[in-house]
Amino acid sequence: MRASWPTSCAAKARSTTTLLPDDPALLPRVAFLYVRGTAGIYYLFGEGSGADSLISSVGAIDVATEIGWQGERPMTPEALIEIDPDVILVMTKGLESAGGIDGLLEAQPSIALTAAGENRRIVDAPDTEIFAGGTRIPDIMDGLARALYAPDSLPPSTN
Repeated sequence: MRASWPTSCAAKARSTTTLLPDDPALLPRVAFLYVRGTAGIYYLFGEGSGADSLISSVGAIDVATEIGWQGERPMTPEALIEIDPDVILVMTKGLESAGGIDGLLEAQPSIALTAAGENRRIVDAPDTEIFAGGTRIPDIMDGLARALYAPDSLPPSTN
């Protein structure tokens, strides 16, 4: 028997692809950072971490995978500056623990030296949803795609 998503899930997945730019050169280069600012923990997630699949599922380029970074390892400032992501994806609670975007940039000056830091392109997603599976996948993909390609289409933040 062939598995299939409910129609609404398939439709949402299709609509996500309409947000992508026509020119592949305009696809954002994204890094996923696991942040726990109060503990000084900063991990860069790469190939095989799950973050790579999430980032590529919305057409973006996972910069850690691009350089051959395997799994989850402590981030080094030099590595982050070298990969120079356009966008940094983090979990909401992690960003909060670092004091928000300003606190993150202050705690990790290397982030401020990337295109993402310079342009304050730090995208956060709820901790409980970012790696959720099942029927939530289309919603997660849709939210990330909108954050990357059409941020004005997102509902206003409650923070």
